[in-house]
Amino acid sequence: IGKAEPLGRRRRLFITGVELKDLKQSAGPTAKAEAEVQAKVNSASADTRSSGKPSITSLSVEQAKALQYDLVQRFTDEGFKKKLAELQGTSNKVRGQRQTLILGVQSELLPKYGFEGSPVGVMKMMQAFSEPHLESNKEVQDMGQYITYLLSPEASQQYQDGSSAATVQPSESAEPAQKPNLVKVSLVQYPEKAGAAPLEVEVSEAATIGEVLAAAAKALGNDEVLKQGRAGRK
Repeated sequence: IGKAEPLGRRRRLFITGVELKDLKQSAGPTAKAEAEVQAKVNSASADTRSSGKPSITSLSVEQAKALQYDLVQRFTDEGFKKKLAELQGTSNKVRGQRQTLILGVQSELLPKYGFEGSPVGVMKMMQAFSEPHLESNKEVQDMGQYITYLLSPEASQQYQDGSSAATVQPSESAEPAQKPNLVKVSLVQYPEKAGAAPLEVEVSEAATIGEVLAAAAKALGNDEVLKQGRAGRK
């Protein structure tokens, strides 16, 4: 099942490609990538002081995955999705507002990976992702396509449809709108392990499979669930 596919009525999914292992009590799988990034940032800071320009223009595969994971976590946040869904239309004004909203997230995250928190930094990040070793990496490309989907009008419309289904009629005692209905989804490791309990996550009824995996990754403190996990039905 693709990450961009709606969850629909599925409430039990089998997960392959990664172990549903709780890493909250140990160092996360991105620790090495973050250490590499920090080393580059420190080096870039020294170069910036001497030349006035940041020097980081490339990412390793692990760094690219870590950056993508951070972006997905922010782009699947309920508050962000709601704001993005409110900006519907094809006018230049609406497009500009959507770009400003997205840049707000990117500008907060990019400095962590050595890029400017600006349109110039976004451009350099895109250039980094066009390097051959990242363009040829299937996991990086799949995640890139999923991020593109999350920011698309189609994803916003799907979120808006889910929100509308959960909206109540205004009254004196009720708020004009409510959050989308939340549902519980059980994730089962496949092949199944004896005695292993399924992982239960709570997501919006209008969530995609990717958002279910993102919720599982957050619950376990294990970003590999989102990066490498695949959902299916037995």
